[in-house]
Amino acid sequence: MDDVLYDVDVCEDESEVGSMPECQMDLTEVDVYTRLEHKERDLIIAAELGKSLLEKNEFLLQENERISVDYRDRCEILEQQKHELRQRFEFKTSEWEARVAQLSSDLRRTQEQLEDHKAMWGAAEREKSRAVDEMTQQNQKLLSQLQKSSEAERQLSIQVQQLRREFIQRSSTASVKIVELESLKEEV
Repeated sequence: MDDVLYDVDVCEDESEVGSMPECQMDLTEVDVYTRLEHKERDLIIAAELGKSLLEKNEFLLQENERISVDYRDRCEILEQQKHELRQRFEFKTSEWEARVAQLSSDLRRTQEQLEDHKAMWGAAEREKSRAVDEMTQQNQKLLSQLQKSSEAERQLSIQVQQLRREFIQRSSTASVKIVELESLKEEV
């Protein structure tokens, strides 16, 4: 009814209101009711939109939680793999060091034996040459093993770097998604 009064107030002259025909006043009331119905429909649509946005927000929150759990799980797996790689690397390193120590010990022992043979048999030049050849071959094997170990160490280092890059990339992707979710949350 207030709108009707407002519509009536819009008239230029108050005397016109009194002179307005009854049907025009009824039309104004009909207009008011029509407007009220439109506003009620707008309110219902706005409520439905609000409900839809709340549901979407809940879905996004659940999706964010799922992504966070997935991210944590993947980080745990990467940490386990990193730990396993570190253990394998340490095992290989200690194995290699033990082998080098053993071969060094063998080399020293062989050199001592060579010196003993040289002192005992001065004329055993061929035996000496053969022992030197054996030592050269063992040294080459040691060098070859050292090169392989160095290559393995380099490969492991590359793998660790790749894992770090993947971790950083996934972290930044997750951060971007979190920022997007926060911006969507703010929009909601």
